Amino acid sequence: MRILALDTSTDIGSVAVLEDELLLAETAICKKRAQLVWLIPAIEQMLAGLSLRPSDMDGIAVGEGPGFFTGIRLAVSTAKTLAQVLGIPVIGIGTLDAMAFNAVAHRGTLCPFLDARRNEVFSALYRSDSHRILRLSELKTFAPAELVRKINETKEPVVMLGIGTPHDDQIKKALTVPFTWVPPVLSVPRAAAIGHLARLSIHGYQPEDFCRLQPVYLRKSEAERNWEQKEAGRPGLRRSTG
Repeated sequence: MRILALDTSTDIGSVAVLEDELLLAETAICKKRAQLVWLIPAIEQMLAGLSLRPSDMDGIAVGEGPGFFTGIRLAVSTAKTLAQVLGIPVIGIGTLDAMAFNAVAHRGTLCPFLDARRNEVFSALYRSDSHRILRLSELKTFAPAELVRKINETKEPVVMLGIGTPHDDQIKKALTVPFTWVPPVLSVPRAAAIGHLARLSIHGYQPEDFCRLQPVYLRKSEAERNWEQKEAGRPGLRRSTG
């Protein structure tokens, strides 16, 4: 099975092609604002370099979030469009799932986290048996202190995976359990990991299921919050008394 995988949920966007368990190619760019014009040409160039066509793909995998709203929308809409045009299944994989998979060889508790702005992080706890990862908690936004408390309550060593947040030092100082801090270059969500995780479950998806795929934001965008605040401040319509 050949899978085209893509992710633009963070500053680092990536595209990969996998055939069964083999990674055929992967490329990445570390420019969030350039991803809009980079993504489609990157897919085309990668397939051309492999002497493959879009029609040679059997499925599409995409990072569904959480992460940057614009990047998530870009990747998910691109994946859904390609799946619909090609008539192949598409599956979304969580950004944090892909980050956790980077440390699958570390047996024990894993904690990937991303900057969620507003003094919060996106995170969840995982467990690895050195072959597979299992999510132990729901995906959610945490205040840094809340995340640290949740980790410390496990009373187990933890592997931390982040790609650089303003809260890194605060988290390191507050952890009371033994921890391994994975460098950002080895923590980023990779399209290759997204494709691999999708390969394990895509068999249950049908081409017409593309409409089921939705971005995972975990909270409203700043634009939505600003609009709601604006609407809440508007005076209500005066009801006619006849």
